[in-house]
Amino acid sequence: MNSAKATVKVRPPPKPEDYRVAIIAPLEIESIAAIQLLDEKHEGRFPVTRGSGYVYTLGEMCGHNVIIATLPAGHEYGVGSAAALASQILSNFPDLWFGLLVGVAAGMPNLQCDDPRDIRLGDVLVALPMGENPGLINLDLGKWNSNGFELRRHGWMDKTYKLVLSAISQVKAEDYVQDEPSFLKHYEAMMKNGKCRKIFSKPRQESDGSYQADGSEGSTPSVWYGTIGSGSSVIKSASRRE
Repeated sequence: MNSAKATVKVRPPPKPEDYRVAIIAPLEIESIAAIQLLDEKHEGRFPVTRGSGYVYTLGEMCGHNVIIATLPAGHEYGVGSAAALASQILSNFPDLWFGLLVGVAAGMPNLQCDDPRDIRLGDVLVALPMGENPGLINLDLGKWNSNGFELRRHGWMDKTYKLVLSAISQVKAEDYVQDEPSFLKHYEAMMKNGKCRKIFSKPRQESDGSYQADGSEGSTPSVWYGTIGSGSSVIKSASRRE
């Protein structure tokens, strides 16, 4: 088994006020994926004060100093836990510009719409406002009725920062002119690591109950942009997810 790892530079961390982006990855598997994207890792830790409940992974990504934060091992996952983590991050890193929430999710393809979206297991989803639709909606503030799911307007979350939207536009444009998506080099490096390959290899489509073979399947994850629903409960019903 090949256990090669991507080469990541290591250097002492800057000051807490020098970090600009927080990547919140509540689950361990999410933080492992985020760490693989670092171009440079900052070695060492900042002093921990009494009452602090978290430690962070520090590094550089695309020229920006970032922190990666996750919940303590064995900690219950939920909105309250994530909010407490975010509050502690703001206390420890006073000059952050914004935070990015990453995570695993369930998704179903929509092949009946005008712009079919064959979202498969292993693909990447990016929250992006589309027209009048927000980038992220709170499913906990909606309701189910005989016609399906009804979103209440106040279920919309805060608007995505213009800087983030601009960065997304740039990434999308670069991916169009390049032969392969910009994230692919990181994914390929992960696949060279035996442990990561077991966790992050794109699942065989036979394990996806919604998969419809069309001859275009491949091993490279696809990236999709649009509205993402976020909630505190796990929806295992396929009809509800649709």
